Amino acid sequence: MKKYFNIAYLAPGSLVLAMAGYLMTLNSSAGASKMMHAFFEAAMVGGLADWFAVVALFRHPLNLPIPHTSIIKKNRRKITDRIVEMLQTQWLTKDAILKRLENYDFSAEIADALLFNGNEDAMGFFEFLTDEFERTLLKSKDAANGIDFNKITGAVEAEMAAVDFKTPLAGALNSNIDTFRLIIINEIDTWLLMPDTNFVLREKLKKIILSYAQKYEIIKTAVEFGETIGVLNYDSLALELIKLLGAELESARSDENHEFNAQLRHALKNMIDKIKENQMIDALPSLMVRYAVEKIDFARAAAKIVSENKKAIAGYLFETARAAAGELKTNEEAKKKFNFWLKNKISVFINENHSQIGDIVRSNIDGVNDDELVSQIEEKVGDDLQYIRLNGAIVGGLVGLLIYIFKNYISF
Repeated sequence: MKKYFNIAYLAPGSLVLAMAGYLMTLNSSAGASKMMHAFFEAAMVGGLADWFAVVALFRHPLNLPIPHTSIIKKNRRKITDRIVEMLQTQWLTKDAILKRLENYDFSAEIADALLFNGNEDAMGFFEFLTDEFERTLLKSKDAANGIDFNKITGAVEAEMAAVDFKTPLAGALNSNIDTFRLIIINEIDTWLLMPDTNFVLREKLKKIILSYAQKYEIIKTAVEFGETIGVLNYDSLALELIKLLGAELESARSDENHEFNAQLRHALKNMIDKIKENQMIDALPSLMVRYAVEKIDFARAAAKIVSENKKAIAGYLFETARAAAGELKTNEEAKKKFNFWLKNKISVFINENHSQIGDIVRSNIDGVNDDELVSQIEEKVGDDLQYIRLNGAIVGGLVGLLIYIFKNYISF
């Protein structure tokens, strides 16, 4: 039940009162009673007429399908079109909106917000932006598709081409020759202790001896004789060779002046010198960059960086914004340029999307069914409509009284 305060009962009450007064004075003969009868009669007619007019706006009076009633429901499309038209062409025109923008100082408002008003809220905003950026990177597999990595790769390669990588690389290797020497010795020693090493050395020794024996008949005969009587045992030779090499490695490990160390240092230095002259070393950084572009998931990598540095990134963005706000606050030229830029962007947006104001209004109205629309309108204007009914009864009664007086007491 709708509530229009006391007027909800006063308006129909006035109509009931007019009807009651009309019936009570229907057979009056006295002058005063006839005057009251004329008043109540006209008040009843006026009240009924206004009741009909008000109800006809929203529904069929007494649920009778009388023509030209339930006006709002029947004409909602026309009403919607007129509302949209008034908004777009009279109340919220492009010119009216743009005129309000002309004297608005956006730079001052933004600067004040960052410098003075609610810095915690501003910081929270940049933390929100950082979180949203991370979520966007993780949510979309194609988050990095808009980046032209070919240009980035070319720029990085151009910068890296100017960097001398070979000299520091050679220097680093040269300063760690002894470290590499020990690594090589330890690796050889480890290989000698592996189970398959004896087999490999045995086969190599056998191949070398037999190959050499083929050159001289007497040596071939001696080898065959030694194999026959068991003097020439390849397993034993391989084992002795392993022991000999192991002993030499241990000696080289403890004695820096060992001949093996001298040879190894010489070989390593030759390798380092070749690195300085090798043009492929110059191409390695470029190859690494291109490999990274092809293999690395930049969106996920960037999201990880953002996740691990949220506070720092948000703080940097906030301080950068505050510095820009300070510049806007004191630099008139910067303020002028910023306001011009932002107003131009807003103007373009308004020009391109002004029709959406009407579309939004139309969409919202269309989203409400007939009964809800009628109920909403009636709720907003109900008091005034009830007063129309009350006024109709009062004015009608007064007009009826005047007519009676003119007819019976005033002659021309």
